[in-house]
Amino acid sequence: MKQNHIAIIFGVLAIGGAFGLGWKYGLRSESSPAALNTATTPLLSANKMPQQDVTNRRFEEMQRELDQMRGKLGLLEQQQRSVQANTSNMDEPANVSDNDNPADIEAQEAQQIEAKQTFFKDTFQQEPADPKWVEKAQTSLRDAYSVAAEKGVSWVDAECRSTMCRVRLSVDQPGPKGQKQLMDIMNKRTPWPGYRNVHLDTATGEVTMYMSREGATLPDWQGNSADEETTN
Repeated sequence: MKQNHIAIIFGVLAIGGAFGLGWKYGLRSESSPAALNTATTPLLSANKMPQQDVTNRRFEEMQRELDQMRGKLGLLEQQQRSVQANTSNMDEPANVSDNDNPADIEAQEAQQIEAKQTFFKDTFQQEPADPKWVEKAQTSLRDAYSVAAEKGVSWVDAECRSTMCRVRLSVDQPGPKGQKQLMDIMNKRTPWPGYRNVHLDTATGEVTMYMSREGATLPDWQGNSADEETTN
């Protein structure tokens, strides 16, 4: 009987201890929850993503604007080179010394101009025609220069061969004003890139221009092709 009593007390104590231990650990579990496994890689906050997108879009816009500016700059440079190159090479005076008589100077200049024009005329007439190019070239020349009449320069005709064309125009006023009008037309109008030699007869107002085919040059006058001007 005494042993049963001791066993009962011991059992009660064991149950009580187990309950107390369980309550203790349960309380600890509620008051101190286990730490969650979290990723160690830092996450971007929500407000940073739109800002990054805006920055990228702005960079792309600036890049496009820069490309457009480069394109415009290239076009301006090309136009400037074209204006500089389009300055027509009118017949220039002969090289003379300061001691020459004015009458002799004038005679030398006239002889040089006449010899030069004769050279171009003979060379042009001797050149065979390219039937595949002639008609197209003559049409392009007429379209480029026939509208010049309103500025005091009238269209006459054009004839082409294989590597060059001859264009004839007429100025209303053969003097300085007519020469300026002719230069303005030559500088602004050209049907294709090429070399040109322009001669104005200041007595009659007749204009004769020889223009090379694109990719070709004019015949060598006195072995110096640099005497001619080029257009773009």
